[in-house]
Amino acid sequence: MRLVFDAAAKSGGISLNDALMSGPDFLTPLPGHLFNFRHYPVAVTGDIREMFPQIKIREEDQPAQRFLWRGSDRSRPLDEFVMTSMIFGA
Repeated sequence: MRLVFDAAAKSGGISLNDALMSGPDFLTPLPGHLFNFRHYPVAVTGDIREMFPQIKIREEDQPAQRFLWRGSDRSRPLDEFVMTSMIFGA
């Protein structure tokens, strides 16, 4: 077990994203957005990295992002944590 805050990170060839059900892809291709910048005199951008901690996960879906932790002291019992907000990349 290892702590994962990036759902796209692979461990043993598998990532958390590989195990989660995915919905429809509503993203549009980046080149189309870049070409649209030429149509208007002003462009606005944003960083979505700050968005993920603000998206809460439904309680029934939270076990999909559960992890165990005990730090470097292998003799102590495991602590169980459940992410209540989106992690980056999920």
